[in-house]
Amino acid sequence: MPLAALGAVIAVLTAVGIFETAPPEAAEQAAPTVDTVPSLAGDAPATATTVVDEPSLAALIPGLDHSPAVIYRPDDDRTAMASWYLRAGQPRTSVTWGASSTTAALDASNRLVMAITNEGASTLWVGSAPLVVPAFIDIRGAAWHPTEDARIAFVGRAPGSKAHHLYTAVGRPTGGITNLVDLGAVPDRTELLGWGEWGFALSRLVEPSLRLWDVSDPANPDGFVTRELLHIAIFLHADGRPRISMPALPRSVGPNGEMVVQPRIAAYRAAIAAGHTNEELGFLGEVTLVGERELGVTTAAVVGPDQSPTNALFFIDEEAMASGSVEFMFSPDGATVVMLAQRDGRMVVTASRLDSNSTRQSFVPADRAIGFSNDGVYLITQNEETGDILLVNWDRGSSVRIPFTLGRVLIFDV
Repeated sequence: MPLAALGAVIAVLTAVGIFETAPPEAAEQAAPTVDTVPSLAGDAPATATTVVDEPSLAALIPGLDHSPAVIYRPDDDRTAMASWYLRAGQPRTSVTWGASSTTAALDASNRLVMAITNEGASTLWVGSAPLVVPAFIDIRGAAWHPTEDARIAFVGRAPGSKAHHLYTAVGRPTGGITNLVDLGAVPDRTELLGWGEWGFALSRLVEPSLRLWDVSDPANPDGFVTRELLHIAIFLHADGRPRISMPALPRSVGPNGEMVVQPRIAAYRAAIAAGHTNEELGFLGEVTLVGERELGVTTAAVVGPDQSPTNALFFIDEEAMASGSVEFMFSPDGATVVMLAQRDGRMVVTASRLDSNSTRQSFVPADRAIGFSNDGVYLITQNEETGDILLVNWDRGSSVRIPFTLGRVLIFDV
């Protein structure tokens, strides 16, 4: 979800005959296949269950009380949303749209879907089955409000203008948006990452001619010089006014406004020393550095919109940095942030609680993470080779493998 996890979608799709409620006998069908993985808590017993025939979704995920939506890419030219009947072994496609989406999410009630396609000018698609339509073009990021149904924010190019503006709107079940509110222009190359009652979180890549800087690595006694990109993390108030910004690469935003960032302090200082101003570089509001001590580019910190640092720090090893495989995701309640990195063919999951120094680590036999289940119990992943969806249970240290053959999963609403 985020990669945090993205019933009213069920209500709408039930009305058009797509979703169904599990019958009482559904839970009595074939038993699931449960794979044993190391416990995230460090103390869970090993478990293993034998598969019987082809299990239904209700048998695979005991207690699931709705037929979930699945948003996936069947190929490079389309994006699709499917309903997965609880008694079925595979979902049934209900709507297909546009080109291949790079981003997709369900709104707070799971009634509406939004997706961004990057064929030509980036296009924002909004709606619900059976109708998802283009709503805005030349998009630089979009996000649903984490608690208010149907409310969406995005950065898009203003009609008849070359400038990009920050907008809020309301998604329509019949497709498209309404109640468009323009909160003003944003600097070029600015992308929306998330928003909520706390305001807006954005990311900006500095002008190409200014963004690369020779910086020495303080951890290297030989004074090794690297070329570092200058990124800016920006927080705005809920009305669009600038709040704070910092030289950092934003990696993920939680529902409560916390942001995972990788500092770019050395690059910022090099730019200022070369005579560039904060305004020229695109900083908005008060400029602040991440933390009280200088953190290197291989460190990820979690900060709040009020500049308050948390106890969460992640140290990214050189192998993961080189491969570019590192991802960060927040749990649905925003209390836990996880770092996901590929190592030796396995996914390494490092979880940290924001209200303590509690950190735990586990290995998951998957290629990519999709997000969290709505209740935060499962981390949802997918095996790229087989297509199987793997739900990792946080408490038991086990995982449920769900066969899936339709394509690359973007959202699995369980």
